[in-house]
Amino acid sequence: MPKINKNKPLKNYLSILSGHGFASLFAFILNYFAASKLGPTFWGLWQQAVILQRGLNLSNLGSADFITRELALKNEGVERSNEERNMIFHSILISFFILFLACLIIFLNFNFVNSNLFIKYILIMSFVSAIGIVSGNVLVAERQVQNYSLVLIITGITHFLGVLLVYFFSIQGFLSWVILIALIPAIAGAYFLRINTLRITEFKSILSLIFNSRHFFIAALLVFLAHFIDRILISNFFGIDKLGTYSLALLIATPLHLVISASDKTFYPMIVNKFGFQEDFKSATIFSFTYLKILLPLSLSFIFAMIALFIFIEPILFSEFEINYLILSNTVLAYTFLYICSPGASALAAIGKMYIYNIILSAQIILVVILSFGSSFLGFGLMEFSFIILFSNFLMWSACTISGIGKKQILTKEGLSKILPSVFAALFFVFINFSGNIIPLDSLKLFYLSILLVIIFTFMLFLIEVKKL
Repeated sequence: MPKINKNKPLKNYLSILSGHGFASLFAFILNYFAASKLGPTFWGLWQQAVILQRGLNLSNLGSADFITRELALKNEGVERSNEERNMIFHSILISFFILFLACLIIFLNFNFVNSNLFIKYILIMSFVSAIGIVSGNVLVAERQVQNYSLVLIITGITHFLGVLLVYFFSIQGFLSWVILIALIPAIAGAYFLRINTLRITEFKSILSLIFNSRHFFIAALLVFLAHFIDRILISNFFGIDKLGTYSLALLIATPLHLVISASDKTFYPMIVNKFGFQEDFKSATIFSFTYLKILLPLSLSFIFAMIALFIFIEPILFSEFEINYLILSNTVLAYTFLYICSPGASALAAIGKMYIYNIILSAQIILVVILSFGSSFLGFGLMEFSFIILFSNFLMWSACTISGIGKKQILTKEGLSKILPSVFAALFFVFINFSGNIIPLDSLKLFYLSILLVIIFTFMLFLIEVKKL
């Protein structure tokens, strides 16, 4: 039975968070510069290309996530077996084969490729990205915190180069960054991966890996659709320009996603490792609930601060975009609820109930599609669409939290007292500050003071809760 050092979670978390923070800072600056330089149309085309990129990231058929869980079950520091080395290599091999087929099919559709200048770059660099995805998952699963943090720092430096390239060379500089951001971190990840022997044992072992990864692939596919179904529908219903404006919400929400990724890469292997050795469902759910109590207020405080920053710089950088702040706030909050599904989803994955998570994701996607087509038939616009996404993602977060952590933890006086204040604060924030008008300039100082107090309070709560781990 592994003994978890009480100081290790905080140390690992802060180490990965610092790496993610460094990478996120320059990714944040880069995205703002790029959106400002590219304008609504080209930014919309880039978002369309991102949808394709994330779809191609599914090429390992869930094997990278399966390997993450398998390696996380081992004690930290245990050397990889030959079977595990082969699994890693086979995962990369599967990715290359699927990517080859996907690129062949996409290149046959000349109109689609030629209509978006980013597509060719995405297709070519997807092979390099596949290596980066697998290597990152392995480093996380084996708790190689220092190496993974170095990869993140290298990613941050690449983002910094991207900022310079976009600033001096505009679109051409951005295209150069698309190549560099796939190539450089993948090389670093492959170096730290250190696979000494690469060999194909039997074709059956590859089929076995695909079969064992099937639930993870289904979950990854559903997560992809849950994250991108809104942008896919907007691209078809409202056009590329509207997609570009709508995606400005990602400038606010994506940094939160990166911060939560740091949390997941620390706590998910711990949850899996703890459950795998102790087979203790109750302990795993308590652990996940503690994670939720940290993540929820921390995430909302982060979002409040990011919205304040966006309001301040919007007139300077995004004068070409026709921004509706009610739509923006709905979308940002919708993405927030989507991202903070992590504690419940991690618990479901750790205890072997991925099928429940898949059902929840499927229900969310079906609900969004039905309501979106219904609203389109009734002639509703982007405003109503943003409310549909917010409502659907809130239901998804509620279902993941209750299913993964359990009613006994959530639907109690203590559980609700930890969760409901943050939810009501988010809804109140949207209602007061984004009812269709930008916050008056004379109230900005009070607004920033409120944000500062929330962040200080949440950081104190975070330190108190994480020490309980």
